[in-house]
Amino acid sequence: MKKGPSSFKKRLSSYKSGVNEFRLLAKAPLIKYSGKKVVLPDDIVNKIESHWENLINDGKYFWRGDVFTITNIKDDSSGIQISVALTDYAHYLATLHEIIDKKYACRVVHSSIVLETSDEYLIFGEMGEDTALSGRIQCIGGGITRGDLTENGLFINIGKNASTEMAEEVGLFVNNKDHIHKFYPWAIIESGPQKVIGIVHWARTPMNLNEFTVHYAKFEKIILEKGDVPEFSRVINVFRRLKNKKEWLNGMGRKFADHLLIIFDNLQ
Repeated sequence: MKKGPSSFKKRLSSYKSGVNEFRLLAKAPLIKYSGKKVVLPDDIVNKIESHWENLINDGKYFWRGDVFTITNIKDDSSGIQISVALTDYAHYLATLHEIIDKKYACRVVHSSIVLETSDEYLIFGEMGEDTALSGRIQCIGGGITRGDLTENGLFINIGKNASTEMAEEVGLFVNNKDHIHKFYPWAIIESGPQKVIGIVHWARTPMNLNEFTVHYAKFEKIILEKGDVPEFSRVINVFRRLKNKKEWLNGMGRKFADHLLIIFDNLQ
């Protein structure tokens, strides 16, 4: 299902809660950083600060790091360009937990990776207890960071972000042909009430499911021996050719990211 640029732009700009959009990509969108920080009204800032303090007082171990939020999306014959500005994790959590009005929401861009084994199993993960989305099933991937900025500081390299997240979450490296032999931008997805934009890369590993399972067990052991905590509490797989993947996902009895159903709907 491939939508034209103008129709996708219209849908992005007229987004309604619960409406999900999908488009295949010929190339990754251009993500431009303004170099500026988002300015919010005092009452919104106070709500964000109060919510953050409550979370910390309740024993949450969150780090108030930088987060990039979307300020504009341009879509024309040259491709999709997403403009972002700087905010922080407290703003993101206040949006996620619906503490502030949607007018002032932190609307993020994130990478997602659909990882496929040589025997056609798709790999996902369940988020760990120490994450903001504990227990949720989702793709490998994550939010963009300052480390993803290009050398001139003007653009975000979403491919770099995706490859870094895959290395950190499942121990697979794009530049290692024994790990990954195909890696490319596959789709852009808008999903959920927060109007999140996901740039989805497809990654194929030469490992079959059993080989990947052994690899991940070794990777997880190394992380634990270092005293660190894996991003995923477990990895999950589903056969690509399974006819009713929605039923399988609902049968897991866990929360799951909105983008998973959209990806399943658009698999060939």
